[in-house]
Amino acid sequence: MTKRLLFLLTLLFTLTVSVPALSRTLSSSDGSFWVDLPAGFGPASDPPANTILAVEVPGSGISLFAQKGDPVEMDPTEYADRQKRMLFDNGAQIHGTTTSTLAERPACSFLVAGVAQGKESLFVFNQRQNAVYVFVLNYPVGQRQKAAGLWDQIAPTLKFAKN
Repeated sequence: MTKRLLFLLTLLFTLTVSVPALSRTLSSSDGSFWVDLPAGFGPASDPPANTILAVEVPGSGISLFAQKGDPVEMDPTEYADRQKRMLFDNGAQIHGTTTSTLAERPACSFLVAGVAQGKESLFVFNQRQNAVYVFVLNYPVGQRQKAAGLWDQIAPTLKFAKN
C-alpha cells in the first residue's frame, strides 16, 4: 500500500507541475486595474501610443489594448455613440451596440470593421469615477465568435483599484 501511495503522489506531483497555467494575471502599467488573461497572451510587439495594457497572442492576429481617458459626465450609450461617429468618419463600419456593466460600472461596446484590412475590433467603453477606460480587442475577420468568447472569458476577471 505504501508503494502505491508513493507512486500516486509522485504521479499527481508530476501532472500538476507539467500542466501549463490556464491564465495569468497582468496589471495595467499605471496600476489602475488587473486582468486574468488566457494562456498564450504576451506583450504586444507594436502597441498604439498611450496604452496602459498592450498584449497579443503571437502569430494569431489577436491583441488587446487598453487606454485610460479623462472621466466624462455622459450616459455610456451617448459616449459610445460619439466614439462611433469618430470611427465612422475615419472609414469604419459599425456592427451593433451593447450596453452592460463591467466590473460593476456602466459599459458600452460595439464591433468595428474596415479600419485595418483583414481585422475587426471589439471596442468596450467602461466609465468609472476617475476615468473612462477603452478596451480594444482586435482579431482577424471571420473570427467574431472566437473573439466574443475570448472577451467573455476576460471581462469577468477585470478588477479595478479602489480610489
